[in-house]
Amino acid sequence: MSLLIAVMAGLLVSCGKGSQGVGGSQIAMPDLQAITESIAAAAHYPADTMDITSSAVRFRISIRDATLAASDEGTRNSSAATLVAAVEQVF
Repeated sequence: MSLLIAVMAGLLVSCGKGSQGVGGSQIAMPDLQAITESIAAAAHYPADTMDITSSAVRFRISIRDATLAASDEGTRNSSAATLVAAVEQVF
């Protein structure tokens, strides 16, 4: 059974009111797929293990990794930091 690890990166991607997206522009589905693949490559995770959702002020990445889920807190925190760095690199 695969466990779900949710990594929250509360990135400020837009200020004020507006549509969902980066910098106030809406993210199209093909763009979200490209973003997912870019983040997965930068973080060295298979893209099919990542689920990404976003809003005007939050970017959420869920990863399915049973090994990571069973790891100690330090390992999970290190992986979360790697993911945040990958997201910052992509954006």
